[in-house]
Amino acid sequence: MINKTLTIGLICSLVALVITSCKTKQYTFDSYDGKVLAIGSGGGFTGATSKYYLFENGQLFKSNRGGESPEQLAIIDPQLIKQQFDNYYTLGLDEMQLDAPGNMTYFIIMHPNTDKQHMIKWGGGAAEPTQELEQYYKLLSQIIKKHSVPSM
Repeated sequence: MINKTLTIGLICSLVALVITSCKTKQYTFDSYDGKVLAIGSGGGFTGATSKYYLFENGQLFKSNRGGESPEQLAIIDPQLIKQQFDNYYTLGLDEMQLDAPGNMTYFIIMHPNTDKQHMIKWGGGAAEPTQELEQYYKLLSQIIKKHSVPSM
């Protein structure tokens, strides 16, 4: 009887340990120091800008007005987000030079683990984005939209 109780206790402890060790560590917006991928748009009639931040660990934040720290919206599957970070480099976006803002400007910013960042922005008629860039932006937008809407 004692042996059976010890075995069940040991199994429960191992399961709890596995569950807690698999959880992705969460950060505040200001304490994270890994890669960050930001996308958004701004301009148009209202001149408003919307900006979303994807942390490499799957955390999703949205910028707030008034200079406050962005608020966390959701946690997305880290494997899905890792694939999007990998796609950024696979598509060669880290080498793309596009700085063509317009009335309505779209942007993607990669913040690697360094002091520098890489920004791509488009929306003006002078330079058109590549099809790969547009598709990548749409995919990220769909992922963000799916995870930023409260589930009912």
